[in-house]
Amino acid sequence: MSVRFRKVIDMALAAALVYFSVWVYELANLLALSLSGGRAVISYGVLLPVGTTMLSSSPALSPGWKLLQVSLCCAFGLAALVATRRWRLAGSQLISVCLLSVFLGSIWWEMLGGSAPLSSGDHLSVFVGLSAGIELLLFMALGRPSARLSPPNGTRRRSA
Repeated sequence: MSVRFRKVIDMALAAALVYFSVWVYELANLLALSLSGGRAVISYGVLLPVGTTMLSSSPALSPGWKLLQVSLCCAFGLAALVATRRWRLAGSQLISVCLLSVFLGSIWWEMLGGSAPLSSGDHLSVFVGLSAGIELLLFMALGRPSARLSPPNGTRRRSA
């Protein structure tokens, strides 16, 4: 496979990961709201879901259902990270780390943020800071994303 074609595949996969991550988040939210006993629906934009709402009143949403939602999202992010590292797609690895950090940071937003008496801006600041910190830790733990690029002119690399 040529280097140029591999880069095109890498960027296409990275874009697909971002697109499907929105769906994963909203579908996991729909599942959590539906399992809580209410009637939930997804609102759609042109190509993306724009939110999940509860149509009927139900008892308070159990933290267990929100934990399920966050776990499903994190499983998607982790699977994407493992696959892109295995295939050595550098751009997709970067996107996978970002997705996983946002999904891990959503633990604050989904489970802990409602109990803290903060304004919306403060909640967003905590979420962004937490996600950025997780992303930094992931990059430090995983190292630099590697791309498997073939040597020029199809020559073999010499081992040192």
